[in-house]
Amino acid sequence: MAIRFSSVFRNFKEALTRSYYSYAAEPFHPLPRTPINLTAEEAIKVIKSGDTIFVHSAAATPTKLLAALAQHGKQNRLEKVTVCHIHIEGPMEYMKPEYSGKWILLL
Repeated sequence: MAIRFSSVFRNFKEALTRSYYSYAAEPFHPLPRTPINLTAEEAIKVIKSGDTIFVHSAAATPTKLLAALAQHGKQNRLEKVTVCHIHIEGPMEYMKPEYSGKWILLL
């Protein structure tokens, strides 16, 4: 039985050039984006009074962001910022008595 390598190669070549999605050549190809690198303090600056924040829980708790959030809330006199989370590990600076009344916690 003879194998036609030219047809096998042609099918392989077509599979490599086929586009599964309109924005990427491969199904798991990353999008051409450049991430923005910010410090915790820079990232927190967009939060204002009345905002709702979701905090990832367990081992992925962003402790540096939460510490920056507490300082940002204190410096800018934020009020009624809703913080949603299930299970936080690590220090929760925003729970200290000096921040009382600034946060609405949804646990």
